[in-house]
Amino acid sequence: MQGVLLVYSSNRNLPPEFVDSLQASIFAGAGVSKWEGASDVTLARNISLSKACEVLLQHPRFEVVLMVDDDMVWKVEQAKQLTEHCRNTKRPCSGCYVMKDGRMAAHHDGKMWQVGLGFVAIPRQLLLDLYVTSRRFTGANGDPVREFTRSGVEGEWKGEWKGEDFWLTRRMGGVDLLPIGVGHIKPLVLYPQPETLAAFIAKHSVPSPKG
Repeated sequence: MQGVLLVYSSNRNLPPEFVDSLQASIFAGAGVSKWEGASDVTLARNISLSKACEVLLQHPRFEVVLMVDDDMVWKVEQAKQLTEHCRNTKRPCSGCYVMKDGRMAAHHDGKMWQVGLGFVAIPRQLLLDLYVTSRRFTGANGDPVREFTRSGVEGEWKGEWKGEDFWLTRRMGGVDLLPIGVGHIKPLVLYPQPETLAAFIAKHSVPSPKG
């Protein structure tokens, strides 16, 4: 986990399962950037990513940012798999997890994977590029924040509501969805079926058009 910066935001007491995963990753060599206190999810995402970019600019050793939500459970080996894929391909990538209604937190629109931000690895340079091109605004405490993501009906979705998670992954050009099943506390730890992950990804993946 050397060269990996874990990024999360929270406005509640952290679940012990999340803390265990976080601490194990830190013991394996990962750094941490956190933001606590914002109840608005979109604002919290933007603040935490802005703070993460400040860390990246100060510490060139971090090559990959691993976004994790405070209700996720993962193993160090899973984090290593995800971040190594990101490091080797220079592509953002996500593990798989399910929501409380049993649906996968991922959608393929025929062009790209859009996913929840619970367990997403982002290459250093991609995040810094977004930092430079994102609008700047002032946070509640007066600090400058970049608008990496938003939620709403603007843009190319033609009136369909999109949350901050799909909005950000779309800005990144989609992500690689890997058959790495991690836990989601809702309120029980939910896992996708391991034997279905590869089939789910293959069924919805469309080869990129040539030319």
